[in-house]
Amino acid sequence: MYKKLLSSSVLVLLIGIAVSALGFIKEMLVAYHFGTSAAIDVFYLALSVPLYLVSLYGSSINATIMPAYLQAKVQEKHRQFFSELMGLNLLFLLALSFICLVYSICLQPFFLHGSAVQNQQVLWIGLLLCPMIVLQGLTSYFDSILNAEKRNLINNLFSLGIPLGTIILLGFNQIPAALLLTLGWYFGFLLRFLGQYVILKRQIGFCWQAPKRIFFKKYQKLIQDFFWIVFSSAILGLLPVISNYLAGYLGAGQVASLNYATKLISTGLMLVGIIINSVLFPHIAEQIVKDQAQGIREGMRLAAASLLIFGFIMIPLYYYVEPIVALVFERGRFTADSTHQVAYILKYLLLYIPFYVPCILLSRLVVSLGISRIFVWGNLISLVLFFMAGWYLMVYLQLGIQSLGWALMLVYLVSALYLLMNIMLYRKRTQ
Repeated sequence: MYKKLLSSSVLVLLIGIAVSALGFIKEMLVAYHFGTSAAIDVFYLALSVPLYLVSLYGSSINATIMPAYLQAKVQEKHRQFFSELMGLNLLFLLALSFICLVYSICLQPFFLHGSAVQNQQVLWIGLLLCPMIVLQGLTSYFDSILNAEKRNLINNLFSLGIPLGTIILLGFNQIPAALLLTLGWYFGFLLRFLGQYVILKRQIGFCWQAPKRIFFKKYQKLIQDFFWIVFSSAILGLLPVISNYLAGYLGAGQVASLNYATKLISTGLMLVGIIINSVLFPHIAEQIVKDQAQGIREGMRLAAASLLIFGFIMIPLYYYVEPIVALVFERGRFTADSTHQVAYILKYLLLYIPFYVPCILLSRLVVSLGISRIFVWGNLISLVLFFMAGWYLMVYLQLGIQSLGWALMLVYLVSALYLLMNIMLYRKRTQ
């Protein structure tokens, strides 16, 4: 069993490395053309909330749909399940796009502290990105189904389209930076969506059904689980949005620098996420269905192993961040000063990773056990902790932007302990 799991993980990882490599090339080209200019600040400030909303949807739908789809497949009702849930998901994504539109017009101006021209640019780019929620959200829904169908290899190949869209458009130098990156975002996800749609049409042969009232009653338990995760994830998902706005207070180029550092981390974590969502989570979900006690032990062993592995990996990375940043980005308009600024931020962001990965694995175990309601209190605790730690380090101790790294480390450490405690309590109650 473990040999097969390992071979699947290696294949998925190799494709993930190819996707990450292309993503690196995209970020290197963006850095070459634009450096840490204010135009990059505009794009990332505008992207913060749309990306937050679609990420909130993506993580929640992946966690809830896959176990339910596997159950429907056992009953040979998976085609009907996919078709009916497609309409409900589209309805929810349209609602998220409308929420984003209202936020961009009514609330976002209160959180922007750039010049009047820059703030206006953030508003317009934010409005352009609102419909993107529907397109990117549908690719997340397709993700969960394709992974459940064990088509994870070809599904992850389609991820190559995401950075490819921006790389292609970077050849059009006459387009303003923020607009170019926005169009590249659309183009990349459109390429991925089309590939996924063709495969699913052949694999399942679904027929899309418009949402009906009866579907809400039929899938009431699934919808409740979904909204438990959405509500709880909404709290913790605010952390990167808040981080971007806080970086905006610290001066021009800080948002761009924070996002270059975050991109380096997220590229590595994307590889981990691919393995977790494509291989480990389906494995844990299947173990829970077969034998709950064995599934719990399996999930906890994987979480403990990830803590040790990533703890050792982060030690050398912490001391060599500046050469890594220079190797990846330092060319064109990305200067040596830019390298130093990004490396300084990256060094402290690395601190939370050894605790982040076990949190993801434990949260997937919690979802499989059907106790998602615990996320609400856990994420409320995390949000309060982040604010208190961030304020104390940034304002009282005046540690600057490195405070974000220390605060995130504390958040994920406490979160891991909270999830572990609740899993242990659940196991004790069900024995």
